[in-house]
This record gives sequence, C-alpha cells and structure tokens, in this order.
Amino acid sequence: MPMDSFPSKGILRRLIRLPYLPLYVGVLNAAVELDVFSGLTQRKSVRELSEERGWNEDNTRYFLDALYCLGFIWKRDGMYCNCRETDRYLVKGRPEYIGGHLAFNCAEECMGCRDIKRLVEDGPGGGHGLGGQLTFKQYVQNMRESQMGFRQTEIQRMVRELPEYPVIRKILDLGCATGLLGLGVIGERKDISGILYDRPAMEPAIRESIRLTGLEGRAVPMTGDYLADDIGEGYDLIMAIATLSFVEQELASLMKKLYKAMNPGGVLLCYSEGIERDGSGPWDMMLGWLPYNMQGYDLGLKKNEIAEAAMAAGFRSAEKRTGIYSTGNVDVDIFRK
Repeated sequence: MPMDSFPSKGILRRLIRLPYLPLYVGVLNAAVELDVFSGLTQRKSVRELSEERGWNEDNTRYFLDALYCLGFIWKRDGMYCNCRETDRYLVKGRPEYIGGHLAFNCAEECMGCRDIKRLVEDGPGGGHGLGGQLTFKQYVQNMRESQMGFRQTEIQRMVRELPEYPVIRKILDLGCATGLLGLGVIGERKDISGILYDRPAMEPAIRESIRLTGLEGRAVPMTGDYLADDIGEGYDLIMAIATLSFVEQELASLMKKLYKAMNPGGVLLCYSEGIERDGSGPWDMMLGWLPYNMQGYDLGLKKNEIAEAAMAAGFRSAEKRTGIYSTGNVDVDIFRK
C-alpha cells in the first residue's frame, strides 16, 4: 500500500465524523487568527484570558474547551495552557511557527472545495473558480506569512544536512514566491549569496522580503519565465520548492537547463508531491490538487517523474526522501551534478 494512503478499514468511522471536519478546521483557523496560543504559554484562567483580550467570557470558555478536547491545550483546575507541541508550532514568533502556513492553505478561497459537485456534473469553467476574493496584495502577504517560521526552518534544516553545505556559496531559489525560503538559507551564513527567481509580478514582494531580512547586499531578485528566460549560472545549490508541479510537460528541458546552470558538484533540491501513478495516494496530495485538476489544470507530479528527467539530463546521483513535511506527504529529491 502506498505510504499514507487511507486504509479501507474504518470507512464508517470516517463517514460518521465527516460532518465535523469543517468545524475542526474552523476552530483551528479561529485560534490562529485570534492568536490564542500566544496567550497560553503560561497557565491562565478563562477570566484572565478573556479580560486580557477583550473577549466574551462564556464563549472564551466554550472555545478553550473545544481546543482542549482536540488536544491543542490542556486544562487543570480551571486553568488552561498550551501543550508542548502547540507551544512549539503555534505561538507567533517561535522559529517553527506554522500558523501563517495553515491560515494560507486552509482558507476557503484557497481550497476550492465548494464547486466539486458542479465540476463533476458539468466539467471545468463557470462557478466561483479558484481565485477567491483576495486582492493580489493580500495574497502576497498571506504567502509571505506562509513561508515564515516552520516552512523556512524546514528548508534550512534540509540544506544544512547536505554533505556539500560547507562549500555552498551561491544558490538559486527557483519559483521563490516571496523569496523567504531562499533568504532563510542565504541568511544562515555570511558567505552565501543567491538569486530569487519568480514571475515579474512578484518582484516587489521579493524586494520587500530582501529588505525585511536585511540581505540587500547578498540576495538579488530575477524575474521572468524560468522555462524560456535566462536563470543565471554558477550555482552550488538550486532549490525548486513546490514549483515543478506547474511545469510537468517541460521537465526534461528544464532539468537540462538547471544542470547547465550549476557548478560541478552542485546540488539540486526538489520538493514535490510524488503522486502514485495509479492515483492511489498520497491522499492529501491527491485531494489538494483535486479542485485545480477538475478545472482543467492537470497539476501534480507523479512518483519519480522528476528523478527520471534529472538523470536523463546528466545528474550523476539521485536521493529520495518521502515523508510528512509542512505541505503534507511529499517527496524530497536531491540530485548531484
């Protein structure tokens, strides 16, 4: 059975609980938006928290009890406090804070769930689409918050664990969005510099991220279509984090381009979904792309597609790690020139 597929046993139990899943998401989204966990790093009563935040006391009690029963906080003698992992991942400002990432990916506008029935019946087109009501400015801000904290430290850790890490000097963050993942790597050592590459519309956001991190002298934005335009050269590390899903049909030519842009001994780090070719999993990646695929976009890389294209392009070795990362069950492929 593919890793992390839903087993057939227990279907009735899952069906019975299904009506409550939107509430589970809603409670956690509200907790992140209210930043409730930052107020519970120390033991606190309902009255203390509600007065501190200006919340309704009775509803604060109901809300905290919901978080307690879901396992995010503990309760003893009328006092509430974060659990250890909640303190680690859901308190703003902590290095592995994942709240911004959850808020971005759990928003209704981003999930595209409401039109599934219509899409099955009528096919792509019409309806609400996938764009939601967010302005581009708000979308960029949400994306920036999504790349902060846990996602950034996750990528930093991956790069630090590479045997080649001590000799990495120049990196390329391909399809970087707001650029914070690449900037996290650049900021770890003073002898690392890099290019942050995305579409032209993202250049102001990338420049703002560079300013916010104080890396103006070492990080440079580059924009265009990385399939057709120049991407630079002389890289010791190229990161392609959750971007190759959009270029599946051009993987072969892109891998040749990346190979050519790298120094001998350079490393290509790819992070993608790795969907089983028979569609059997991972379930989270299958469902995550479902609304987009039903609108006719055909997204989601299949297992080993990246590896096959990379090795055909000339990379001398391939390493694969599959597991639960910040965006779900994904493949991390590492190729060496």
